[in-house]
Amino acid sequence: MGMQVPNGFAITAEGYRFFLQEAQLDQTMRVLLHDLKTHDLARLRHRGRQVCQPIPAVSLPLAQAIIAAADRLSAESAHKVDVAVRSSATLEDLPDARFAGQQETYLMGQHHD
Repeated sequence: MGMQVPNGFAITAEGYRFFLQEAQLDQTMRVLLHDLKTHDLARLRHRGRQVCQPIPAVSLPLAQAIIAAADRLSAESAHKVDVAVRSSATLEDLPDARFAGQQETYLMGQHHD
């Protein structure tokens, strides 16, 4: 149809679960979320911050695979490419539910370690 769509790659939900298990965050999340009351927005925000807080400090077991995939994208083009990393809800495109845009997006520039 004449649209230019860039190449990309995906990390599966299984990869995310692997990360949580390796970082031992899965149990922490279960404890924090076990009695969550979704109608209590203040408590919901607080628990969300508690869940997210330790993640940036944890080593990502798939980091080398992600970097290698980004490098392959650069190798396929004539220059280094920037990569946008966006989380996607597993039920994002159900007929009666929309979650697009609720997740965070991170940019990985040309100079990554």
